[in-house]
Amino acid sequence: DGEDSIIAERDGAVKLYYDNSKKFETYSGGIRTFDHISCGGSVVVADSNKFIAGDGDDLQIYHNGSDSYIDSSTGNLALRTTNAGHISIKTNNEYGIFCAANAAVDLYYDHSKKLETTSAGAKINGALELNAANDTAKLTFLRTGTTIGGSINTRDESGDKGLTYIADDGNSGVPNHVFECNTGSGAFEVFRIQANKNVKITDGNLII
Repeated sequence: DGEDSIIAERDGAVKLYYDNSKKFETYSGGIRTFDHISCGGSVVVADSNKFIAGDGDDLQIYHNGSDSYIDSSTGNLALRTTNAGHISIKTNNEYGIFCAANAAVDLYYDHSKKLETTSAGAKINGALELNAANDTAKLTFLRTGTTIGGSINTRDESGDKGLTYIADDGNSGVPNHVFECNTGSGAFEVFRIQANKNVKITDGNLII
């Protein structure tokens, strides 16, 4: 019917067609395809040979015999899931990073979760250590806006007992430093450092 199926050129390419549309050809550097590839088995690539994508060889995936690499030379490298699942990075089947869709990002140490994001911010499971040279390590609590406010809480596992430090300016722009104690029956203020540098004992006695 005048349509090509196979063309074999002397000292040149072999071309394969489907319905007179070229789908595959050989060339001096290897082979080319002109549509999708459907594979019912494994694709095996030898060490240091690469899967390459992009007109400028922009994305390369390969194994060099010792380590595996994903190299991206143009733009950003994004790992995405579009089915409301999650993305995780594991070593020996132990989590290092777990990213859940519309939820938390978790960081692990030896498969034990150490940091997780929450709808309110972040949660640390364990100790937080700050290291810096020349005594420059610092922890800053920054509240948006012009008023001063925020708190540091220490609690037992039930959340009923503990100590609280509150920085509060009463919307005046002048901070008071308030220390509260909770013995399980409710929180009460123990003392505060006022803006005028006085210390006010609110509940209890000053023992020197």
